[in-house]
Amino acid sequence: MRKLLPIIVLIMLPAQAVVAQQGGPAIETMLVNVMRPGTTLEQYLQQRRHEFARFDADGDGAVTQADVDFNRARHMASMRASAIAEILQTDLNGDGLVTRDEIRQALETRMAIFPIADASRPGFREQMEAEITKRMAPDLNGDGRIDGSEMLAHAKLRFAAAGVPDEATITAMLAPADGRTGAVTEARYLAAAEAQFRKVDADGDGTVSREEIEAHRRQR
Repeated sequence: MRKLLPIIVLIMLPAQAVVAQQGGPAIETMLVNVMRPGTTLEQYLQQRRHEFARFDADGDGAVTQADVDFNRARHMASMRASAIAEILQTDLNGDGLVTRDEIRQALETRMAIFPIADASRPGFREQMEAEITKRMAPDLNGDGRIDGSEMLAHAKLRFAAAGVPDEATITAMLAPADGRTGAVTEARYLAAAEAQFRKVDADGDGTVSREEIEAHRRQR
């Protein structure tokens, strides 16, 4: 999941450079930011091909709003699953429910294995209880147990306001292109990437150096 967000940003924003000329500087910056010293043009384009393929959810050779929506849904599902898995780590008896006692036992056992805090210091027990109470937050009905429906509800609530970074920009990128409404083809994406690479490759030797990348950044 952690890799999905950079994929969205790195794939979608560069394509906008060809689909719409406005906003060019920000898009060029994004394309330069993914360049690494010693990278050849072919290596750079191959990296962009892989990124495009990962974002082209239906594999039809074009990124559309449907691809954006699917990847966002997949991203949100992954975050919900992670939140639920985090809670289930303290379901010690495997009954699908998490109780306050299980959370306490899990924390105390972890502390015994990894003694990172002095349990004898003043205020420690209060801090421990506060941490347990915090972890019991998904117990929405207050019955002392976190069940499956509460885990899911908590996960949805936790990420209700979350979104994919720069989603507004990504959506705006999907202007009419190639005679298709809201479609960005791989060819257009790669053309934008190649144009930017050649702009950075000042000596035209087909490889970008650290000096060339830094010089280009200073010009912006």
